[in-house]
Amino acid sequence: MMLTEEFYERLTEDALLLLSMVQHKKPDATLQSETRHVLESYVWDRKLWDTEKKLKPILPEELSRWRPGRSLFLNDPRNEPGAQDAILAMFEVTHAKTGNALRNRIGELGVLLERFLDDRGVEIQPDGPVDNGFRWCGKQYLGLSGIPWKLLNYLWQNRGSRLSFEDLAAPVWGDSALGSADIKERFRSPQSQVNAFFRDHALPFKVSSRDSPHLKQLTE
Repeated sequence: MMLTEEFYERLTEDALLLLSMVQHKKPDATLQSETRHVLESYVWDRKLWDTEKKLKPILPEELSRWRPGRSLFLNDPRNEPGAQDAILAMFEVTHAKTGNALRNRIGELGVLLERFLDDRGVEIQPDGPVDNGFRWCGKQYLGLSGIPWKLLNYLWQNRGSRLSFEDLAAPVWGDSALGSADIKERFRSPQSQVNAFFRDHALPFKVSSRDSPHLKQLTE
């Protein structure tokens, strides 16, 4: 799951919606308590992630300014050989852990939101291809149709499966007699159009033909 600014905006909208429902619709006490806990944890993890993100590009320069003897502590570990590289490496590990924690909070928010809506008989629309577009994180993006949409739809429905190019012949082009060479030649244009659609809407996916045709979810 790629942590983009647009994704954060959508997630924040979902979090505020969930908080509003918890405050005004009065769900059961257990769900209310769990929701408040997850939202508080999300806010903390998000602030930590943002702080680390701002620090990341300036940290190497700040460390390069460090000179032995500047610390009030005689045994400051920053004076040790290779200390700057070690600090940068440790920061990368910490930043990755923060990202993983934030992804977990995002998943927890999604589960709580589904539970809340399900309790009230609200139909939850799944992510994935919709008519002339794609739904992701509850938001619908339009502007994809024809062969590109058929390609995306088939790859989405078969996520996790190892496909061959021949598997695409009937569901995408409606011609089971197409050979691998023909499909590979035809594949490039709709692949490019689907990937352009994803980029235009900042959606964390990519159609790849490496090894086999598949839909890849991008991470930061």
